[in-house]
Amino acid sequence: MDWRTALTTACSSSERRPTTPTSAIAEDLRLFVDETLNLSLGLLNAVVTLVSFVGILWVLSGPLERSVYGREHVRHSRATWYGWCW
Repeated sequence: MDWRTALTTACSSSERRPTTPTSAIAEDLRLFVDETLNLSLGLLNAVVTLVSFVGILWVLSGPLERSVYGREHVRHSRATWYGWCW
């Protein structure tokens, strides 16, 4: 059991803990900026993926032709409209 205590002590002491209030604030700001940057990049990635996917669907799919009350309605890019409605 001594090895377990030694390993636990060694692993827990390797964490960097702020020693002064200034370093604690600096660490909190660093974590805040890192998380904000990760969230922003994830959002940007999702928007770029959505725009490119819609663009590819728009180009590859054919028109959606419907007759409503005897009038012909044509919407371009059938697959894009199906995707939005789904």
